[in-house]
Amino acid sequence: MFNKLEIIKNSTAVIFGSSGGIGNAISNILTNQVYFDNVINFHKTSSFPFDITNEKSIINVKNMLSEVKPKIRFIINATGYLHDDTFMPEKSFKNINVDYLTKCFFINTIGPALLVKHLVPILPNEEKCFFINLSARISTISHNSLGGWYGYRSSKAAANQIFKTLSVELIRKKSKILCVSVHPGTVITNLSRPFSKNNLNSITPEQSVIKILTMLSKLDQTHNGRLIDYNGNIIPF
Repeated sequence: MFNKLEIIKNSTAVIFGSSGGIGNAISNILTNQVYFDNVINFHKTSSFPFDITNEKSIINVKNMLSEVKPKIRFIINATGYLHDDTFMPEKSFKNINVDYLTKCFFINTIGPALLVKHLVPILPNEEKCFFINLSARISTISHNSLGGWYGYRSSKAAANQIFKTLSVELIRKKSKILCVSVHPGTVITNLSRPFSKNNLNSITPEQSVIKILTMLSKLDQTHNGRLIDYNGNIIPF
């Protein structure tokens, strides 16, 4: 996994969505295996509440982090939305719903874009950092052979573009930051559970996170802006 001697000294990891299946596993592994001096968790009911759909909430997080002045070397956004008690993914264009689309884009696209807007400025300029956004293989146009899931596919595809665009801009400004979209696999969480009951390739959050951390440790600037799966394979957009 991460080279501890390279990463740990006086450094901080920040996790958004740490109450979810993957986010919680990331937090536990980074904390228990002491990869960083400090791990800061944000979710709706954390000690410092966070709402990815609210820019003021994100600004408050940025201000708090600026006051504490941690040396942030790792940010991961593990928030995501696919379904809830009101909506399920669309099976057909006939099921397209404005409220569901809006929620998908607020959580999966606009929120991550606002994290970029407010958190990139507080990252160090001259040290290797990671800014990771959890994505999905089905966000890619090249992988879409089944159709359906209009809101989720589209909102995650848009987020991939945001992180690709960020990687291009930062080459000129903060070239040590690696911006990567990561497909974590078919992970058994509340988000995926209704759709993974018969999937023999499903893995636990802990298995996914260990693979992700191992993969991230091997990345360099040639991977910047890419969509990469947990095994380190580049997924064409």
